[in-house]
Amino acid sequence: MLPHVIPGAEFNSAARDPPPKCHPDTRTQIRADLQNHINDSARLIWIHGPAGVGKSAIMQTLAETVSTCATLFFSRSSDPPRNDSKKVFITLAYSLAVTSDDYYQYIEARLFKDPAFLEKSLAEQFHRLFIVPFVNNIVEAGCQRWVVLLDGLDECKNDHNDQCRIVDLISDSIVRHAGATPFVWVIASRPEAHLMTALRKHQRNFRGRTAEFWECEVPVDSDDAAQDMERYLHTEFIKIREDNPDAFSSSASTWPSDGDFLKVSKASSGLFVFASTLMNYISIDRPPSRLKLIVSLIDRCILDSTRISQRPFSFLDMLYTQIMSDIQEDLLPIAKSLLGYFRLVSDKSIRGMGLVSACNILGLCQDEAYDALHLDQELTNTWWC
Repeated sequence: MLPHVIPGAEFNSAARDPPPKCHPDTRTQIRADLQNHINDSARLIWIHGPAGVGKSAIMQTLAETVSTCATLFFSRSSDPPRNDSKKVFITLAYSLAVTSDDYYQYIEARLFKDPAFLEKSLAEQFHRLFIVPFVNNIVEAGCQRWVVLLDGLDECKNDHNDQCRIVDLISDSIVRHAGATPFVWVIASRPEAHLMTALRKHQRNFRGRTAEFWECEVPVDSDDAAQDMERYLHTEFIKIREDNPDAFSSSASTWPSDGDFLKVSKASSGLFVFASTLMNYISIDRPPSRLKLIVSLIDRCILDSTRISQRPFSFLDMLYTQIMSDIQEDLLPIAKSLLGYFRLVSDKSIRGMGLVSACNILGLCQDEAYDALHLDQELTNTWWC
């Protein structure tokens, strides 16, 4: 079964380490509402919002709090094996088999009888993996709900037909077999038009059972989002000071200043992927100097609310441009070669064998490669994801 499973898609996979997670004091209302709907009557939950708003962090936090759970986190990379729509249901079934002995035995028996059934159509896979064992009482789920998390469905091989087909199969199973199957499906994605149409079409099909479908938008610029961002930034700035005591003079008792903090908070505009990248960049080396540089970029960018809504990543583009401009001119071709290489492979580690392999393949000197990529691993991974 393992060859048919998407690698690195589990919530606790090493390929996603460290995964994005909600700060303990952020997105509290959304997380509480999500848990309530899962425990109540919801069978299909759609979490949507723009890129970088924190959907994956919400899904990761949820995955770590539920007991019987199957997870599939699609990669934002261009690596085909990490985004294969034909392996979605098999990957989720594998995840469930790890947590349920009865379900594992069912899968084992199916594979023994028909080893090729994993190569069937999406519809046939879904029927055999998620309908038959429960409708026919082969697997006993009891009263417990089995939560299935599917994060980043819009990243699934960029195939709209397969994405909608996955939604159709899940939704139809709820309408026809909700009483026999134990699943609560939680899908997170950007609000792409084809997914919005598919999901809301099935919402209407629930007729008088509207409580079984819950739609949750993760906002960018709401009051709650702004407060969450301030909490996150406040915690991260404190951590940077504690981790870099020698970088601050005794007179720098208040860092950052209120003015600088507000500028960073406004520039972040509810986009946690931006705030996380920014904090990583500041923490790497000489935090006061790097914050000063960031503030100067913010002043140049003049990020008003209109521009943020139209081009939410405009400042992030400026930050990456600044990062690239910091690389020595003679090392820039090396940095570009490495960045291009890591965009094409699944191993995005810039340390250990990941970088060694890249240097061997590209014919680069390792010392020069380390000089070219002088940034922290987390920040560099953010670029390539």
